[in-house]
Amino acid sequence: MRRCSVTCICIGYADDFVVLARYQGTGLTGWIESKLEGWLEWEINREKTRVVNRKEEGASLDFLGFTFRYYEDLQGRGWRVLQANPATD
Repeated sequence: MRRCSVTCICIGYADDFVVLARYQGTGLTGWIESKLEGWLEWEINREKTRVVNRKEEGASLDFLGFTFRYYEDLQGRGWRVLQANPATD
Protein backbone atom coordinates (compact mmCIF):
# COMPACT_ATOMS: atom_id res chain seq x y z
CA MET A 1 0.00 0.00 0.00
CA ARG A 2 1.31 3.43 -0.95
CA ARG A 3 0.53 6.54 1.00
CA CYS A 4 -0.43 9.75 -0.71
CA SER A 5 1.94 12.59 0.18
CA VAL A 6 -0.54 15.26 -0.92
CA THR A 7 -3.29 16.43 1.40
CA CYS A 8 -6.73 16.30 -0.15
CA ILE A 9 -10.30 16.78 0.99
CA CYS A 10 -13.11 14.50 -0.17
CA ILE A 11 -16.66 15.80 -0.25
CA GLY A 12 -19.43 13.36 -1.05
CA TYR A 13 -23.15 12.98 -1.14
CA ALA A 14 -24.72 9.63 -2.02
CA ASP A 15 -22.73 8.40 -5.04
CA ASP A 16 -21.37 11.83 -6.07
CA PHE A 17 -18.06 13.10 -4.75
CA VAL A 18 -15.44 15.78 -5.29
CA VAL A 19 -11.78 15.65 -4.29
CA LEU A 20 -10.13 18.99 -3.57
CA ALA A 21 -6.34 19.26 -3.64
CA ARG A 22 -3.76 22.00 -4.17
CA TYR A 23 -1.67 19.79 -6.42
CA GLN A 24 -2.79 16.98 -8.71
CA GLY A 25 -0.66 14.28 -10.22
CA THR A 26 -0.63 10.61 -11.10
CA GLY A 27 0.18 9.72 -7.49
CA LEU A 28 -2.93 11.38 -6.16
CA THR A 29 -5.10 10.10 -9.00
CA GLY A 30 -3.88 6.52 -8.48
CA TRP A 31 -4.37 6.73 -4.73
CA ILE A 32 -7.94 8.00 -5.10
CA GLU A 33 -8.81 5.34 -7.67
CA SER A 34 -7.36 2.56 -5.50
CA LYS A 35 -9.34 3.70 -2.45
CA LEU A 36 -12.63 4.14 -4.27
CA GLU A 37 -12.47 1.02 -6.40
CA GLY A 38 -10.57 -1.21 -3.99
CA TRP A 39 -11.52 -0.26 -0.47
CA LEU A 40 -15.03 1.13 -1.06
CA GLU A 41 -15.75 -1.13 -4.06
CA TRP A 42 -17.21 1.77 -6.06
CA GLU A 43 -17.07 1.92 -9.82
CA ILE A 44 -15.70 5.16 -11.26
CA ASN A 45 -17.52 6.41 -14.34
CA ARG A 46 -14.54 7.38 -16.52
CA GLU A 47 -16.77 9.26 -18.99
CA LYS A 48 -18.05 11.65 -16.33
CA THR A 49 -14.85 11.92 -14.28
CA ARG A 50 -12.61 14.89 -14.95
CA VAL A 51 -9.95 17.08 -13.39
CA VAL A 52 -10.72 20.78 -13.10
CA ASN A 53 -7.88 23.27 -12.76
CA ARG A 54 -9.45 26.29 -11.10
CA LYS A 55 -6.67 28.54 -12.41
CA GLU A 56 -7.79 28.05 -15.99
CA GLU A 57 -9.97 30.79 -17.42
CA GLY A 58 -13.64 29.80 -17.36
CA ALA A 59 -13.07 26.60 -15.37
CA SER A 60 -16.15 25.50 -13.45
CA LEU A 61 -17.41 22.55 -11.44
CA ASP A 62 -21.02 21.32 -11.33
CA PHE A 63 -21.82 19.48 -8.10
CA LEU A 64 -25.16 18.78 -6.40
CA GLY A 65 -27.08 21.25 -8.54
CA PHE A 66 -24.63 24.13 -8.20
CA THR A 67 -21.92 25.52 -10.46
CA PHE A 68 -18.75 26.60 -8.67
CA ARG A 69 -16.54 29.09 -10.50
CA TYR A 70 -13.86 31.63 -9.63
CA TYR A 71 -14.28 35.24 -10.72
CA GLU A 72 -11.88 38.17 -10.59
CA ASP A 73 -12.41 40.57 -7.69
CA LEU A 74 -14.63 43.49 -8.73
CA GLN A 75 -12.51 45.91 -6.69
CA GLY A 76 -9.44 45.28 -8.86
CA ARG A 77 -7.31 43.89 -6.00
CA GLY A 78 -6.15 40.85 -7.96
CA TRP A 79 -8.09 38.41 -5.80
CA ARG A 80 -10.24 35.59 -7.11
CA VAL A 81 -13.63 34.99 -5.51
CA LEU A 82 -15.41 31.63 -5.48
CA GLN A 83 -19.03 31.92 -6.50
CA ALA A 84 -21.69 29.21 -6.33
CA ASN A 85 -24.80 29.56 -8.49
CA PRO A 86 -27.64 27.15 -9.25
CA ALA A 87 -26.57 24.97 -12.17
CA THR A 88 -28.30 25.39 -15.50
CA ASP A 89 -28.69 22.28 -17.63
